[in-house]
Amino acid sequence: FFYWLTISNFLYIIVLLILAGVTITALSGDNGILQNAVRAKKLTEVKSEEEAIKIVVTVVNSETIKENSQYYVGVKLYDRTIENGNKWHILTNKNTDETYGNGWNYIKKGEKIQDYGETKYSWLVNYETGEVKQIEENEYIELYYGMNLAITEGLLLNVDPINMENESSWGNGVTLKGVQDGDGYGYNGDAILFDGVDDYIEIYADTPISEGLTFEFYGKSEDALINMLAKTIKGDNAYSHKFRIRYRNQSFEACFSNKDCESDWKYPETTMVHWIKKAMNYDFNSEHGGYITMSVNLETNTISLYLNGEYVDSTICNHEWLVSGQLTDKSVPFTIGLMVDGEKYTEKYSKMELYSCRLYNKVLTDEEISDNYEKTTSYRNQT
Repeated sequence: FFYWLTISNFLYIIVLLILAGVTITALSGDNGILQNAVRAKKLTEVKSEEEAIKIVVTVVNSETIKENSQYYVGVKLYDRTIENGNKWHILTNKNTDETYGNGWNYIKKGEKIQDYGETKYSWLVNYETGEVKQIEENEYIELYYGMNLAITEGLLLNVDPINMENESSWGNGVTLKGVQDGDGYGYNGDAILFDGVDDYIEIYADTPISEGLTFEFYGKSEDALINMLAKTIKGDNAYSHKFRIRYRNQSFEACFSNKDCESDWKYPETTMVHWIKKAMNYDFNSEHGGYITMSVNLETNTISLYLNGEYVDSTICNHEWLVSGQLTDKSVPFTIGLMVDGEKYTEKYSKMELYSCRLYNKVLTDEEISDNYEKTTSYRNQT
């Protein structure tokens, strides 16, 4: 009797657990009661806001107040054109590159609508056509004249689409070398063209590299070798085997000093013990070029690589190799597009189009690197 009673209780408990599981799923699953309630609430809020905005559109388009701007809600957008000068302001979809400018107003989350209150969502409204679109904030990038696209803290060099034509705004101690007026190279409206003969950028950093650095290169080249960043005093053979970063044959390569490097990216050729190499398998001669980011953390001795805003890989190196060259030496300038190489002094230049280039004396986070990439490429696509 007690045996069967125990079995019955056991089965009863199992049934209760199954019912509890079904109940929890029904309440909290993706299609559960709670999630459906949340979706229904959002749908009601969205519909309510849309109706409130449509009322504003109707009021604005009424004959009596059509010219009275005080009734308009949202920030007026303008295409990025010469005519719009310094008032251009656009919203672009990160996934589709669809852009909203002339004719549209951007209503940000939290903006007040008369007789309704603050919006809980963001909207686009066209007062002429009456179109109203609810948008997801994380799917769009807002771009406008004068906005700073880069993370500014620790910025030593900023060659950016927004300031590319103004060399004096690139940073302290930054000079474009070799470019002569009329030779077809230099700034051409949306890029800096390097002739591969004597063009390069020189940067005397006014602050030391102690915590680490982050370097961003966005450009295009037909050559198999791109000299991205080095530390070079032109004409001085003493720096022929020190700090160099390059992209060669679809691989990232770096040499921080003439010491042996200890890293799982160690160059496979035994004669190049002071180099590291990481296959990237990307063609920088593609239609839109490529965007490579390298960060060096001198506290953790870590080098990390990113391609087009996406993390690729990291490696840990021996600290002596990282700092025994001139990386932390302020008296030796960084160069972009020029690298000194060889047993004897040899100058190597890169023929390329430079769209954007940044150098920081700090280590950027994954989020900051992604943000720089998305904003910079979106901005360039509007030029």
